Amino acid sequence: MFAKRPSFLARLAPDTRGVSVIETAVVVPALAMLIAGVSDVAMGFSARLKIQQASNSSAQLATAGGPNSPAFSTLQAAAATAAGVPGSQVVIDTWLECAGVRQTLFDGTCPSGQQIARYASVTINGAYSPKFPMMQYISGTSLPLKGYSVVRVQ
Repeated sequence: MFAKRPSFLARLAPDTRGVSVIETAVVVPALAMLIAGVSDVAMGFSARLKIQQASNSSAQLATAGGPNSPAFSTLQAAAATAAGVPGSQVVIDTWLECAGVRQTLFDGTCPSGQQIARYASVTINGAYSPKFPMMQYISGTSLPLKGYSVVRVQ
């Protein structure tokens, strides 16, 4: 007489309309977070490279005319400009080594017969602030960056 009607859920089970919308809604936020994270890491790495390259070029500038050249006296300002940081975040260290032993005076002399070596180092401290709020939450407000180069000037 009367045929038994299937239940509501039994009728929906073979219906696949809208499944791709649900899958997209699940996948897109995770994919967006992944892309944001990768791009933030790439920008941070780029900032680190910029600081290291500024340190390297400033150290090379120290060798341009030797320790008595005008370029040597402007190393801190040149490094700060190249790195895009304030001059207070750049440290220039100079020292003299006599037979491999560090001396206190850069302009000093070594006893006769000992090898003289003068060095200059450039240290640049910077920071990278993540661009995406979720990365700031993970890492804090900023990540410290440091560039360091040392060169023998004599």
